[in-house]
Amino acid sequence: MLSMDREILGAALGRLSSGLYIVTAGTGDQAQGMLASWVQQCGFEPPALSVAINRDRGLSALLVPGSKFMVHVVRDGQKELLRHFGKGTAPGAEGFAPLAVRLSEDLPPILEDAHGHLLCEVTGRFNVGDHDLVIGTALAGHAEAEGAPWTHVRRNGFRY
Repeated sequence: MLSMDREILGAALGRLSSGLYIVTAGTGDQAQGMLASWVQQCGFEPPALSVAINRDRGLSALLVPGSKFMVHVVRDGQKELLRHFGKGTAPGAEGFAPLAVRLSEDLPPILEDAHGHLLCEVTGRFNVGDHDLVIGTALAGHAEAEGAPWTHVRRNGFRY
């Protein structure tokens, strides 16, 4: 039976499955990364993704129209990536140490051990309450053949 009770609604929201991703943006001393679970393909032509970002995250300010960001698909069992990026990172190279990462002045950081990579350009941004929905066109990608992406469900749809 449908219910408007917050506890029941939270349990139902929590059943929505999602993947686990690391989003990186910025270059040089501004480069940052964070754990994200609200990432979804939202278009075929052009290929597009949506990423929900809490505006309080430092990385949020880097995601302006025309900027580039990288979505890294986390492989099932890559707990070290979850631990490292769970609270976000400090800006610059030290925020990515000791991970295998490619840093450049042209692209967001690329985590070499990720299960997949998608380079995107921000084409839109929308306020959706306590998060912003960032829309990006996928420009390039790479996927590892082995393993499976990490998916999860939450116990309560009102908390990470």
